[in-house]
Amino acid sequence: MTRTRRLPTLTPNHGPILIADITGYSTFLNESELVHAGQTLSALLEVMVEQTRPPLVVSKLEGDAVLSYGIDGNVLAGQAFVESIEASYVEFRRALELMVLNTSCTCNACANISGLDLKFFVHHGEFVLGEAAGRTELHGADVNLLHRVLKNTVTVETGITAYVMYTRQAVEALGLGELTESMVLHSDTYDDVGVVDVRVEDLGPVWEAAQAATTFEFEEVGIDMSTTIDLPPEAVWGYLIDPEYRKTISGSDRQEVQDTRQGRVAEGSVYQCYHGDQQITQLILEWKPLERVVFRFTEKIPGGTLDVIAAYVLEREGERTRLMEKWPKPGGSGLAYRVIASSLGERVLLPWQARKSQRGLDAFRDRIQSAYASQSEVQEP
Repeated sequence: MTRTRRLPTLTPNHGPILIADITGYSTFLNESELVHAGQTLSALLEVMVEQTRPPLVVSKLEGDAVLSYGIDGNVLAGQAFVESIEASYVEFRRALELMVLNTSCTCNACANISGLDLKFFVHHGEFVLGEAAGRTELHGADVNLLHRVLKNTVTVETGITAYVMYTRQAVEALGLGELTESMVLHSDTYDDVGVVDVRVEDLGPVWEAAQAATTFEFEEVGIDMSTTIDLPPEAVWGYLIDPEYRKTISGSDRQEVQDTRQGRVAEGSVYQCYHGDQQITQLILEWKPLERVVFRFTEKIPGGTLDVIAAYVLEREGERTRLMEKWPKPGGSGLAYRVIASSLGERVLLPWQARKSQRGLDAFRDRIQSAYASQSEVQEP
């Protein structure tokens, strides 16, 4: 008797689908020795997989590309999503630069490494997750569409070789509208899916900015508090830059962002904090996505002012994050400031502020862990 195999029931999911694809690999492979070319590909793919972190999940490797996905309710959105991809690109380029610097081999493969680069393709839609040979496979028309746009005319028409391509559906679903307005508007037509409209971000300036970035050094730290959060840095960063959640750390009634750059919080932007009738302006001095933000605020105190430069620093601990708040000894003017800066202030006021900072960090931790858990109702297979 012939038995009919029962197929598993697959539940449709909705979320972002992403392909990271190495640029120029076919030419590199054709002009290089196979063994060394394969070693280079393996090393770069390892970097790409490492940079695909929760809440994105790697589905599989596709030759010289990595396919990953997320599930709505458990993904980054807005600026945090854009910056997580940019951070992945920066790490890829750093790995590429190290390969070039550290090799003394004169073979074609090693000589041609600098010709490689990276592109990202981001779509949002419906897909099902199935198991095949121990791997999670994505199926659906939106998955097929993403693979179709790998073949496009972006480089031919714009000259951009390293980029992030966001489909119109991704822009709308991930709340990227204002962030993508300055990006290149592009479209291609495909026989099976018709016209696909996309926004294209040139990653060249992203790499140049990362190379030119300087790190603000604290000469002397007066407050150094931390809390450990059961979320990856990518998720913590998304909450940290959101004024609604960020206000929990400082205990302000509300916060607003001013002076954004093309829809983004960046160096020179301001978080305006409201504490009752008092307003405190936090000016961003350094902005390193997923790593740290340094800001300066000047607060009026009885008989003078208090001038503080502070930082929030994120440190990865596996799939958890250590969030730190650092203050050097404050500057300022007036009698009240001189009291704060005195030995009495160091013995009494700085410990009081440290305890206050710790309560804020812990409250932020509890709030975002609860928010993340309430959004993560869909379980991955």
